[in-house]
Amino acid sequence: MVINIDMMDDLITFSAYWHVDGNIKLTARKGHIKHAERKKLDYFICPEDQHGQFKRRINLDFNDLPSVPYIKNLTSMCESTDREHLYGKCCWKKGCKRGFKPDVFLQLATIWTSKVLLFAEMLKHTAANYLMWMDCVTAHNHRQIAALNSDKCCLNKYKKNQLTRKIFGGLIENTLPTIKPSACVIKLPRCIVDEFVEKYIKCLQFVDDNFLIYDEEVVLSIMNQKHPHLFDFSASK
Repeated sequence: MVINIDMMDDLITFSAYWHVDGNIKLTARKGHIKHAERKKLDYFICPEDQHGQFKRRINLDFNDLPSVPYIKNLTSMCESTDREHLYGKCCWKKGCKRGFKPDVFLQLATIWTSKVLLFAEMLKHTAANYLMWMDCVTAHNHRQIAALNSDKCCLNKYKKNQLTRKIFGGLIENTLPTIKPSACVIKLPRCIVDEFVEKYIKCLQFVDDNFLIYDEEVVLSIMNQKHPHLFDFSASK
């Protein structure tokens, strides 16, 4: 399905992709690049050798992902653990019984936790007043989120019955906030990108210091708890 975001003249859409061998998420089987191309995104961030037809490409190597300096404890855990598998995002849902190999999870978590930080990169490439991240494959409520006239971060949140109690196979022992944001679509007004990224980095560092395992949605959960005035979930059903 072709996705054209035409509700707002002053909004640009973007996404990104770095191939990770051993990615067991169902979305990986569907083909990230194929789905991203269908979305007619304004910008696509990827390594220079990545194939695909996009309006504007921004070349970025995996090693230059912006979350790398802030996930030191997660990196250490994934590199030193003797676990054969770590349970990740796809195992939040009922029916997923496999986990990621630690090196695979680390690569994916590096990408996931960089999503918000890539908004700072986008400021260098566009003068648009609204910027919207869309996952390559899944982009729930993207039209509603694009149409929101809000000065906050607009995104979805999970329904309570969509998540199991034992997130990441029980490896998260800390109590998470009740509201759990979904990061498949994230829209930010340009005027708050700097503040949002700054607070996100602090929350990412906090999560890295206090959680054994996590992803960007855990970080956003903590961030929403600390800074609820920056979030708008009105597009969620």
